[in-house]
Amino acid sequence: MDSDDVPQITISPYSALLERRLFLSAPQMALPEVPQTIISQDDGPSARDLKCLKYLLASAVFNNIDNSDNSKTYYIAAASMAKRILLSTNLSPDDYASIYQLWESRLTSLVLSNEPQCVNIAKQESKKLSNHLFKLTHVLHGENRKIGFPANIPLSLELLIIRLRTNSPSTLSSSEIFSLLWILRENVAKNIDSKAMVDSSTVIIYLLSFNISANLIAKRDYPTFLTHSDSIIDNLKLKFETKKGNESGYASLKLVDQKLFSDYCLLASLVSLIQGNFSKSKSYTEELLAINKVETLSNLPSINVLVKVLMTIAPILDNDDLLNLKPLDKIPKIESWEDLVNLYKDTRITGRILCHFCGLIELNVRNDGDFIDIFRSGKRKNDLIVKFDTALGKDTVDEGDPKESVIEDVVKDDSIEHVDILINCWKMNIDKVYGME
Repeated sequence: MDSDDVPQITISPYSALLERRLFLSAPQMALPEVPQTIISQDDGPSARDLKCLKYLLASAVFNNIDNSDNSKTYYIAAASMAKRILLSTNLSPDDYASIYQLWESRLTSLVLSNEPQCVNIAKQESKKLSNHLFKLTHVLHGENRKIGFPANIPLSLELLIIRLRTNSPSTLSSSEIFSLLWILRENVAKNIDSKAMVDSSTVIIYLLSFNISANLIAKRDYPTFLTHSDSIIDNLKLKFETKKGNESGYASLKLVDQKLFSDYCLLASLVSLIQGNFSKSKSYTEELLAINKVETLSNLPSINVLVKVLMTIAPILDNDDLLNLKPLDKIPKIESWEDLVNLYKDTRITGRILCHFCGLIELNVRNDGDFIDIFRSGKRKNDLIVKFDTALGKDTVDEGDPKESVIEDVVKDDSIEHVDILINCWKMNIDKVYGME
């Protein structure tokens, strides 16, 4: 046979992300029953599995609201389903977008199960996956991309892997996130004429800065954090001065800039309180009031984020035998700097609270406005996702159990992918956002 007639066997570079040796064994449990009304007779094996995965993730979120033990069951089942699809012969090795999405659902589900064994599995699998991704980067980009994972990997998955395998908070975690920042800034410099690219990259850079802030606060490196925050605040001040009297150009970013300025002023004020520097804390609060052109802190977006954290998270981890501090059960009055001081004196302003403040800011921005998740696809929200978010906020179940109805609608809608549900999974578990607990 002529050599030209020999079939050429090609192996996709993404095949390495589907190897069985990347996976560890999670706890075995029966798959929760999936309503038959969700599965269509026309669905093939792949479509059925993906619908099951969406159902499990959506159900986990709703069970999270009620603090139900079923939430753990759904998350572990979702992790197993994601693994099953990744190892299935129905998944094309060249479909890298689906591979990345399934890995993100797999690792997220393991982490949010709150099962120590599963969290450890997520950390170990993220290390294995990292090694393969580094090799894949070399295959796809050669020497043209010396830092980071492949260019086509979603930032949401890249950050998740970094947080898991570097055991945040750590110097290594901060270093790798700084590397991501450099890549983003280089891309912005190369595409400065693309307003959409500059706008989205600027928001992402802002959000990554909160990752670094949380790392520094968790390590109690308050002086470095204040240097970091002052550099951001000073740069924004310069930006505001440059724009004064000129609303052309990137005026649409002004609100984003103001929000970042406000968030960092409040964060720096609270860190200064922890340091015992009350005068510096007050000056940051005065900047916060000035940028928002108000005389009281009441209902400022930054303050509302702080209030939500205070009412969701205990100030100190594992403090039952120490101070027995629980999350606040009623909305605190925060109108002035003195109110912030009183919260600090009541042991309500701690490093743990501030790390969760950073995490909730990230999640709010990622689930705000017209986009489902700026870290992933930038896909525009549709009415059903809005309906899903609204149903999550309901405290009572209306007649006809709308939660089950919404879940079924979400699962059946092909325009909604399983990863679109993950942002709500994280919002139900803000204590896990930066991988610190």
